[in-house]
Amino acid sequence: MRNDLVSLEARLEALDRSKSREIEELRMNMESQRRSEIEREIREIQSRFSSERSQFEIDLRRLRETNDSKIREIEELNFKINQFTSKVASLETQENKIYEYENKVVLATQEIERLNKVLRERNDQLNQFQTRCQEFEIKFSRFESESKEFNRRMEFEANEKEELFRKNQDLQRRVSDLGQVNQRIA
Repeated sequence: MRNDLVSLEARLEALDRSKSREIEELRMNMESQRRSEIEREIREIQSRFSSERSQFEIDLRRLRETNDSKIREIEELNFKINQFTSKVASLETQENKIYEYENKVVLATQEIERLNKVLRERNDQLNQFQTRCQEFEIKFSRFESESKEFNRRMEFEANEKEELFRKNQDLQRRVSDLGQVNQRIA
């Protein structure tokens, strides 16, 4: 775009010099030719020059406007690029956070699995303990039954022993009475 602008300005200057030379040459030839004819040619040349110059100036202005418009578009695009770059950076940051969270989730999942395994082991141990407790309760219940039976037997035997002791005392008293009766009789 700038090259076109520079090229047009250079062409304008070259045209300006060229036409200026033509005008100067015509002025010099004026003395030898008819003045009115030369002046007419000069006017025609000046008119053409003015027309061409006007056209070049219009083209130059149009190119400058186009150039300014393109510069604005470039600035807008650069602004959008900066916005998109910022968004991309933000998305990359978010993506990194997502990866971090995914890693944390994996670690948490592994920890949960480990804790679940520990919990299962503890539950197994608890179940074994409960089973042993039930076995002990059964054994205790049996022991308690046997203990009651033993105490009942002990009580029965104590009662029998007491009964035997009384009978023994009664027998001893009778034997003693019989011994006294025998001594009296003898």
